[in-house]
Amino acid sequence: MRKLNSFMLLLLFTQLGYSQSTPTWSENVAGIIYQNCSGCHHLGGIAPFPLMSYADAQGSSSGIFFSVSNDLMPPWPADTTYQRYAHERVLSVNQKQQILDWLNGGMPYGNPSNEPNPPTFTQGTQLSVNPSVSLRIPDYTVTSPIDIYQCFVIPSGTSQDAFIKGFELLPGNRSIVHHVLVFQDTTGTCAALDAADPAPGYTSFGGVGSSNASLIAAWVPGSSPRMYPNGMGIPMKAGADLVLQIHYPSGVAGQLDSTRVNLVLDYSSGLRPLYISPVLDHGLTLTNGPLIIPPNQISTFYNQYTTPPVQYTILDVAPHMHLLGKSIQAFGLTTQGDTIPFIRINDWRFHWQGSYSFRKLIKVPPLSVLKGQASFDNTINNPNNPNSPPQYVILGEGTTDEMMLIYFTYTPYFPGDEDIIQDSTLFATAYQSNVALKGSLSVFPNPTEEHLFLNTTMHADLKGPLMVEIFDLSGKVVIPYATAVVNGGIEIPLDKAMAPGFYFGRIRSETGLFEFKFVKK
Repeated sequence: MRKLNSFMLLLLFTQLGYSQSTPTWSENVAGIIYQNCSGCHHLGGIAPFPLMSYADAQGSSSGIFFSVSNDLMPPWPADTTYQRYAHERVLSVNQKQQILDWLNGGMPYGNPSNEPNPPTFTQGTQLSVNPSVSLRIPDYTVTSPIDIYQCFVIPSGTSQDAFIKGFELLPGNRSIVHHVLVFQDTTGTCAALDAADPAPGYTSFGGVGSSNASLIAAWVPGSSPRMYPNGMGIPMKAGADLVLQIHYPSGVAGQLDSTRVNLVLDYSSGLRPLYISPVLDHGLTLTNGPLIIPPNQISTFYNQYTTPPVQYTILDVAPHMHLLGKSIQAFGLTTQGDTIPFIRINDWRFHWQGSYSFRKLIKVPPLSVLKGQASFDNTINNPNNPNSPPQYVILGEGTTDEMMLIYFTYTPYFPGDEDIIQDSTLFATAYQSNVALKGSLSVFPNPTEEHLFLNTTMHADLKGPLMVEIFDLSGKVVIPYATAVVNGGIEIPLDKAMAPGFYFGRIRSETGLFEFKFVKK
């Protein structure tokens, strides 16, 4: 009771002590935190503390101030002035200023009735649809005192060819999993290697021991689930073995892991194949190699690759370096002299590397030259340098070695690819209202075939009739639907001509909006 009274006194104090111009938690800051921070900062999330309430934010105020003022959080190393990506975790100038003004103004609570509801999170899959295949490696306790690449072979259990429409990787122990690569192998070679090793899995640096194994998914710290655009997928062969190559760094011996992979499969034929490959690498495409970084120097390396005389479409880009990484950039040059920016990271963060999906798919003309450049800081000024004093660092698989890889997810170009949108936020009109976070919205059934039901509990401040709009992945409105219903359920009949796949929707009024997504079977 004493704690509760103290908290209420704090709220009263902050209510009496703030200027009317100071942002408040209820009206301004809570919505920003819930949208941009709580996805990691919640119970069971990857962040070390929650941000799900005023008390949480007030107790972590110094950390919030340091991270926001230094642009460390939300974690998004890619330079958005160079290229824009889907679902960017970036605070606007106004959002950043509101947080800092709130902190500097005494963290006033505001009117409790205006506080948005905190988001809810599940402990299981974060995919937008139920996975078709969910497989887990056997419990594995790391025994090696140094870096190890352990490969775990799991039969996929599929009896026919399929396309991977989406995937997610859930590390069983995020504190020890450096990264995960998922391959498919149809030769049985990897299964034989696993069977020959008495421990769970087998050790294999570099590849997984089969030259026919192909990469189908990857995870690094900061990765999110991935769903591909309609009509595209990673080909997966019937009966293929999934091989999870997991990198455990040195110093984690004795710790347990049980990483899981979830796949969303499409068994229909005719989907366009997607491929994941380090087109720019530290081997064949390196123009000033080998990758050797002398001590007490900042070294820059370059790679280059000329595409075949056909057009390609690029969906994602994923650069990879280790602890000495300082910056990395990738771009394309067309035969007409145009530059295609892919990614630029000015301040490399080893623990926040990942795959970046472009807001719209990128067309690459024939015979374009793809270029990459990366700088490595092997001086005492690099706080992540694993060696003191600095030592020679060469190409290798270990965390204290270095790598320079730029992965691309790509497919042969079809006309109109460059208009396909991968970011649902591009469908929304700009608005300046916290009303968008009021109330709740549930969508069912999901997936659905003929009807979509929306259960809404909208805030009374939503003025005027509601407009429900359904978009396909290209951004085209396929269903416009006007309704005067603000509270209660809305039934939307779906056009039978709508192709099966992933769709976005929004409910908007004059003062705010809700967004949702669903799958049509």
